[in-house]
Amino acid sequence: MQGFVGWMGTVFSWLRIGITITLAVWILAVLPMLLFRRARPIAASILMHSSIYTGFTCWWYSFIISYKVLGGVGLAGGLLLCGVGVVPLAIFGAARHGIWTVFWNLILAVALVFGPRILAVFVMYRHAKREETREAQAQAAQPYLSFADD
Repeated sequence: MQGFVGWMGTVFSWLRIGITITLAVWILAVLPMLLFRRARPIAASILMHSSIYTGFTCWWYSFIISYKVLGGVGLAGGLLLCGVGVVPLAIFGAARHGIWTVFWNLILAVALVFGPRILAVFVMYRHAKREETREAQAQAAQPYLSFADD
């Protein structure tokens, strides 16, 4: 298992480069796109899909930390919780052992997973409400034809 986790650490260094690029795209391209009404659905879609990559990278990092801090039993416990338990157990293990840099890195990673998702859902909700209002106004502006008076 030690060799597998070592391999995961090597791959993680490449995943971190991807996260850096993702953050740069969010800041330099996606967030400014949110200023323009027509580009908001595209920006929300980019945020939602890129947060999946961020979540995968967070899980990958948590897998490594869980094994190094809690050992095979802690990792197995996290994997038995549908695989998602690896992240909270890594946070718990880092806090329990006083590895605060890792603890705050994991907290930031979780925030970078759910923050863009929440923003994307909010933007798409507002866009849908605006479209619904626009359609209702268009229907109200159409003349009403009644055939009952014939």
